[in-house]
Amino acid sequence: PPPWTNFARRYPSVAKTPKLEAAAFLVASKQSVVAALAAKTPEIFHGASRPRQDSESGLESRPDLAVRLVVTALADAPDYGSSPTFANTFLSTLISDLSTDALREVSECLAELRCGSVLLAPRDIGPEPLRILRAHAAWVAIQ
Repeated sequence: PPPWTNFARRYPSVAKTPKLEAAAFLVASKQSVVAALAAKTPEIFHGASRPRQDSESGLESRPDLAVRLVVTALADAPDYGSSPTFANTFLSTLISDLSTDALREVSECLAELRCGSVLLAPRDIGPEPLRILRAHAAWVAIQ
């Protein structure tokens, strides 16, 4: 069996797959991840970057939206390998109503999730779930 399967058997508190473990981690630590993204990414206002006002990190913030999109991609989106067209359409419909500024800001947040120091292995999350989380952040960003 794959290494993660053995790990999940030994530690029943982890999810059955690294993909679901990544989603569970983001849900459990959403508040701190959103706050870190808000601190590290600029706000986009009328096409220009500026420091985020009042460290916006509430429910309707764009860092929060970026985290929710990645969790949705991890937990709900169909497997890209088996049905790429449907998976891309699924994500495209989630972001179709966003303005250009919102898309750029969410993209900045996703880039920080993918490449930045907001999440580190093994400090925050295991290497395999983090790799999958970063791959899904990149996938959402190119939509």
